[in-house]
Amino acid sequence: MESQGFFTSPKIAGGFAIKEYSGFLTEKQAMQLLQEHRQYLKELENAGITTAQTQMHFERTPKGCKIRIIQEAFDEKELVKQIIASSGREQALKTVGIVLQAAEKAIVYSTTKNSNFGFHPSLRNFALKKGILYYIDTFPPLVSRKQVARTIRMHSPWPKSKIARIALSPIARIAASEYYNPERMINGILASASRLRPELKKEFLEAGIRTSLRVLPKKAEKIRKLAIASIERKGYRKAVDFLKRIRRK
Repeated sequence: MESQGFFTSPKIAGGFAIKEYSGFLTEKQAMQLLQEHRQYLKELENAGITTAQTQMHFERTPKGCKIRIIQEAFDEKELVKQIIASSGREQALKTVGIVLQAAEKAIVYSTTKNSNFGFHPSLRNFALKKGILYYIDTFPPLVSRKQVARTIRMHSPWPKSKIARIALSPIARIAASEYYNPERMINGILASASRLRPELKKEFLEAGIRTSLRVLPKKAEKIRKLAIASIERKGYRKAVDFLKRIRRK
């Protein structure tokens, strides 16, 4: 079963995860978003990132167009976050190493081929099946730095909540910055993995340093310090959890 994401709670049917997004678009906006999504899937392929079988559609309604993504579903035991949290030491370390390799590919691609290519290597955005890592979060399509925060706000699951809109604005800016910041990408992986398995924190940090030395040699020490600080940083996570509680009401 797919875990709940920031924008949607996937529904599983016939081996597929159906992700429906809040907000209504004009047909022109919906067509543009579909084009950006197709472009993002192509950019991920060019970067060497394997994605789950994924298609975006829109449905015309009296209020406007609703966006829906239909994607190959994965079992709970295949979700990377679950693997790291519940597997043995060697498997947990190996899995984090595989995610770091994906982040490395994305960083190399964005810094050498396409600076508008963004990537969000949150542990919950991956599944591992038969030794193959799949990236399973292709929304929002990260093909333009300028559009990301706007897309996040447009498809907020809490469009009628004033409190949520106020809380979401800084989160949208932070998220948009993380999608395009190589240091934050690596830092996020290390901090999340360390919170799941604090007894492996040292090994995770060492793996992150090795990745940093390959792709960001001048910033490796900064990433290490950021990761250590982030392990105890709970403000951002609390804000996201607060918004999810509003959504469930």
